[in-house]
Order: sequence, then structure tokens, then C-alpha cells
Amino acid sequence: MKPSYLVIYAAIILTSFAKCNNKPVNQTAISNGDSVRKIIVDIINQMSAAQGDTLHGAEKYISFCTDTIIANYDGDFSTSPYKVSHDLANGITESPHEFTFLLFDKTAIISFLKTSYELINTDTLYHHLRVTETFIYDRDKWKMAAVFDALQPVNYFKPIAEKNANLYKSFAGVYQWKPGLADTLFVKDGKLYGVSAGEEPELNFPVNDSEYMIKSDLGKIVFNKNRNGEVISYTYMKHDGQKVHAIKIK
Repeated sequence: MKPSYLVIYAAIILTSFAKCNNKPVNQTAISNGDSVRKIIVDIINQMSAAQGDTLHGAEKYISFCTDTIIANYDGDFSTSPYKVSHDLANGITESPHEFTFLLFDKTAIISFLKTSYELINTDTLYHHLRVTETFIYDRDKWKMAAVFDALQPVNYFKPIAEKNANLYKSFAGVYQWKPGLADTLFVKDGKLYGVSAGEEPELNFPVNDSEYMIKSDLGKIVFNKNRNGEVISYTYMKHDGQKVHAIKIK
């Protein structure tokens, strides 16, 4: 009988030990970063698919949201998941991609790119967006509590021939937007590049005789000279017509 008791006792110990080391399902759902990321990406894809469902899409979308959300979609601020779901209902969205994910206890922040389009009469309107969403873990479910999107520019301007390459050395220098914020322009292989602190250099290409652009922005820059012909600043012109002057300090 003694060996049988030992076997039973050992089994009880092993079972207890296993239970202590197995995480409950709800704990895994909030502590395992890979698992949470997979869950939330799946939710985002389901929300994206709901946008193309004209019959039940809004209802499906709302089911993944908290009762009130902070939303700034296309510049339209809202705290109503109902309103946001209907604003999105007519859009058709490609699968989100290029995810960046951060997990803080029961809060997850995820950012991604997506392209949506909608039909307006006979025209197709495309939206290239960088979306950031915040999810919270509440009542054993991950739900979206905030969403913000911003235009992700796609620059269709084509560079022209480098007519002013001989002037690039005079363009090179440090241009200050405000204290602590400046761009550095430099010449490499006969091309004009610009770089800001913490970012990668980007090619500034001419789009006409005096204006330059970079691929990741829809604004244009024009260099300004003083009476002696020295470059003293550049003017950055936003796509909406606003202008900013950056002063050459070096």
C-alpha cells in the first residue's frame, strides 16, 4: 500500500504545481504582449471589414468600442461610437499594415497605416492614413477607447532635371524654425538632402525652377536671398497655402 500512497501524493503535488504555473486565460490576455497584439490586430481587421458592411457594419463596429470613445477622425472630433461608426460606414478599407504596438498593463496603443476609399457620384476619393488607436481591457474584453488619424501623404509630384545643382552648396546649412527645431541641408552626390534631429535624411528634389519637395510631405520649399545674393532663409509652403519661414543660422 505504501507505494500507492506515494504515487497519489506525488500526483497531487505535480497537479498543484502545474496549476500554480499556468496563467489564467484573462491574465494571459493582458500580460502577454504577443497574444494581446494578435487579439487587437484581429479586432482591427474585423472593425475594418465592418466598414464595408452597409447592413450591419455600424452595429458590428460599435461592439468593439467602449460606451464612449475619444475620436478625431478626419479632423471631426467625437465621443460617440455610434457617430464614428456611421461616419466610417461608407468607406471601403484595405487591410491595415505596418503596425507599431505598445502594451501598458490593461492599456494597449497601436498605430498602423491604412488606405480607404469611397465613391462620391462618379468619382473615387482615396484616403491614405496613419491611424493610432487606444484599447483598454475591461470586463474580460479588449475594446477601443480612442482613435486618431492623420493624413499620410502620398507625393505624386515628379522631379524635374537638376537645373540648379550649381546652387546647392549655397543652399546647404542649418535652418531654424524656432529654438530647438532646425533642419540641416547638405549636398551629396550632386543632390540636395535635408535632415532633422532624430530622423533619416531625405532627398529634396526640384518640381520646377525654384520649388523643392520631399517624398514624405506635400509641402514645398523656396530659398530666399538677400540683396547680395546670399541665401538667408527658405519658405515652407503647406499644401493648404500656409507659409513658414526658416532662418539660415549656419
